[in-house]
Amino acid sequence: MEEKTVYCEKCGKANKEGVRFCSGCGAPIESARKNVNRSVQIPAGRAVNTAWIKAYEAFLRIEQVAWGILGIILIVIFILFLIQ
Repeated sequence: MEEKTVYCEKCGKANKEGVRFCSGCGAPIESARKNVNRSVQIPAGRAVNTAWIKAYEAFLRIEQVAWGILGIILIVIFILFLIQ
């Protein structure tokens, strides 16, 4: 089986497909974020209630915001710790 190669957008280094970070510079590999399995395969002709899919996508957005807020809080605590 042939392994696919993705290139880092920051430094251009070749990386194996599926890696999350560049082995050269450590930057996040953009294709890894795009390839996160957030899609659902639905057989043709089958009805599906997509409300739960939309709810899950909303949860993922909220989760990203929560991690960002947590990061900011930790940075503020660290800065306050340094100036005391």
